[in-house]
Amino acid sequence: MQSFIQRERYTALDGLRGIFAILVVALHFFGSAAGWTHFPFANADLAVDFFFMLSGFVLCHVYERGLREKTISVARFLSHRFVRMYPLHIASMIAMGVVDRLYWGRLPYVDGVVWTGILNVLLLQSMGVQTQWSWNGASWSISNEFWIGALFLPFVFQRVRTEFVVLAAYAGYLFLYSSVHTLHSVYPTLPGGVSIGMVRSFSGILLGVAIYRLAMASVSTPVDPFRFRRVAAIVETLLFTAIVYVIYGEDRGKIEFETLAAMPFLIFSVSRSGSVFARALSSRPMQWLGEISYSVYLVHFPLITLGVYLGMMKIVNPYVRFLIFVTIVLAVSTLVYRYFERPIYRRYRDAFSRTQHEQQAVSTTRV
Repeated sequence: MQSFIQRERYTALDGLRGIFAILVVALHFFGSAAGWTHFPFANADLAVDFFFMLSGFVLCHVYERGLREKTISVARFLSHRFVRMYPLHIASMIAMGVVDRLYWGRLPYVDGVVWTGILNVLLLQSMGVQTQWSWNGASWSISNEFWIGALFLPFVFQRVRTEFVVLAAYAGYLFLYSSVHTLHSVYPTLPGGVSIGMVRSFSGILLGVAIYRLAMASVSTPVDPFRFRRVAAIVETLLFTAIVYVIYGEDRGKIEFETLAAMPFLIFSVSRSGSVFARALSSRPMQWLGEISYSVYLVHFPLITLGVYLGMMKIVNPYVRFLIFVTIVLAVSTLVYRYFERPIYRRYRDAFSRTQHEQQAVSTTRV
């Protein structure tokens, strides 16, 4: 019988998380340099939807059984999520404010410095009360992921059957498709007052929960997934290539939702197959990239503005400029993860783990 926090990690998914974090960096790097028109990786905002699915998958892996069996409280689940996400969010928000003040000579937030500051501190910046990005623009997904997880996941884990989880997830995507026909926006509100970002987060996280449950259900079937490693490697490579191809391009609308439909199959297969593709994603360099991915995601945004301020644009070749920038982002993110993100999480865990059993279990799993 496994503990409520299972001991194994899905290391191949860590690798995917790291790759998709770099794709988000590419979106903001090339987009800001091109004035947000006709640039590579224009659809890399889809990587955030992939993050939502991964988040739902991993949170289900870590917490569902404990919440269902009452070996972990809802308050404890929320505390873990808060300390995992909030400290680096606030630190990057402050860093972004300093860099924006340095570059612009002011804080250029359309909805007002004080108002947007309050919203960001409360993690409400993309919950339908703000019209445009402010402070660390990349943190919009942190807002949605925290509150959607806090409001829905404990109930879903304890009460909702998988088929209804799937229906709710795809109902959200259908609502988006019928309302705006794109996933590209975040802040505009839809009928009912919810933001596009809220629905994207809701559907992605729930779909991740369903993927995990289906993956676990397949464990008890007589089919040995290792018999299909070669086929899985081909399928995974094709799915990954197709997703990245769409992300690199600029086409919007139907193709965005088709790409979303491919993501669950990639996550499911990589989590179960043990294929060459999955093993490559599980390599130590890819695990490292996955470990620092949250730092990469929040650190790169202020570094772009700082790089422009320091003369980064003097490097004429945009791809050379990007390689240099990514190297810097990875170095800074490694330091942030090692000396800020990880120590704070461990300090919280040591202070608030009430039982030795929970403390040991948490130490083996990172969300």
